[in-house]
Amino acid sequence: MTTQLQSARFRAIGRMSETMEGQVPGTTSLGRLIQVALAIYLLPALLIVLVVGGFGMLVLAVVRVLAAVVNGPKSGPRTPVGPATL
Repeated sequence: MTTQLQSARFRAIGRMSETMEGQVPGTTSLGRLIQVALAIYLLPALLIVLVVGGFGMLVLAVVRVLAAVVNGPKSGPRTPVGPATL
């Protein structure tokens, strides 16, 4: 069964390379140019999301540490949470 799947996959790859050879040369370079333009356009947005998310997690960690210092170690819920407490 595994050999059948691998041979089917290799046949699909072989067919894809045959179809790419028949394409117009400018089409593949245009597709690559669009991919690069999108990557350059979206990379700053991804970096901003990661930085803002990391900063938010840092703020939450500092607030939790400060809350633990101010309220002491017994500041959490006093009863266990779960269906048994309902």
